Amino acid sequence: MSESETIIEVKNVSYRYDETKVLENITLSVPRGTFLTIVGPNGSGKSTLLKLITGLLKCREGEIRLFGKRVEEFKEWEKIGYVSQKANRSIHFPATAFEVVRSGLAKRTGLFRFYPKEAKDQVMEALRAVDMERYAGQNIGALSGGEQQRVFIARALVGKPELLVLDEPTAGVDVKIVDALMEVLKKLNRETRLTLLLVTHDIAPVLPVTSQIAYLNRTIHFLGNAGEFRRLKNEDFLRFYGLDAY
Repeated sequence: MSESETIIEVKNVSYRYDETKVLENITLSVPRGTFLTIVGPNGSGKSTLLKLITGLLKCREGEIRLFGKRVEEFKEWEKIGYVSQKANRSIHFPATAFEVVRSGLAKRTGLFRFYPKEAKDQVMEALRAVDMERYAGQNIGALSGGEQQRVFIARALVGKPELLVLDEPTAGVDVKIVDALMEVLKKLNRETRLTLLLVTHDIAPVLPVTSQIAYLNRTIHFLGNAGEFRRLKNEDFLRFYGLDAY
């Protein structure tokens, strides 16, 4: 397993819905161990790009590769953990945090197979990674929004993915605990070399933890590190979007 391996490669990708072009000539690469944040306003094409990368939409213009393979041919989806922006919305089903995380093993075991003997250890390890071990026996619906989001991150981690994809992970999470959630992601990235791809419209809490930022509004207007991003000025954003976006 090479540290320099490119996990995601997007080349000259464009996409349209009917006659409306939502992405234009997107090119970026994500080497192993990178924490890449894609940021942009609502309607900027972030969700469309994420769906193309994860194979939920078919790439018609350009090329996307995952772990060196064209996304259309990629089969090893267990290498990718995914946390959707609606993961912790309206949770009322009677399941403990432990059971929610354990369900993440179905990708490897099959939905109707018995969990392996080591499943308990794997689940507790994943909960420990997001500092939620002590809540293992609590009902998921009784947890706060931030705690629920950590549980769903643990669910994505339990199968030991090599890439973790998060779509708006701070949406609906109390601002007081967003920073703690970001620290969890930073720890995962820096201590385990897990590759992270995070999509958000709220850049402020991500700036201290991310290693790369792509600023997207139909096309990529900026790609660089957090320090370079901080040096951008309002006139840069006016030039990018025609509005004061930051």
